[in-house]
Amino acid sequence: TNLHSLSLSGNQLNGLPTTISHLTQLRTLNLAGNTLDVIPLISTLQSLDFSYNRLSNLTADIGNFSHLHTLDLSNNMLKKLPPEIGNLKSLITLNLWGNPLKDLPKEIGKLESLEVLVLDGSNLQSLPAEITHLKNLKKLHLDNTGIKKSDIKLLEKAMPWCKIFHK
Repeated sequence: TNLHSLSLSGNQLNGLPTTISHLTQLRTLNLAGNTLDVIPLISTLQSLDFSYNRLSNLTADIGNFSHLHTLDLSNNMLKKLPPEIGNLKSLITLNLWGNPLKDLPKEIGKLESLEVLVLDGSNLQSLPAEITHLKNLKKLHLDNTGIKKSDIKLLEKAMPWCKIFHK
């Protein structure tokens, strides 16, 4: 099929047919506002909105989404990210707002194209030192996290190219 964009947002879906992975031309998928707990493996995606779902475990398969530019996993139930997140070399925007993340893997520092990282409302107490490897990062959102103001000040000095938002 030649379908490039599909929105199934706000339908309270709790599952998807396995045949969705046959949509090999799909570039944009919006599954926001459902009750899904598994991300479908469609490696051709460039944009995935999986916000407001019930995702509690992000599997290593996320590393296969090498074409992703935008990944929105906001308002799910993620406590951690797999190291394979570092394979997403094309990723420009990663939104993890409102997840109970306790830490980030050091591999986050491999996201060389990343420009926007949203971690607002997480349970993070600190960030891995590798965060400073993100030389293209323009915006880092840290509102309502457990990260100390003194640590944020150090981060601002270490990453002068990046605007850090925090309260």
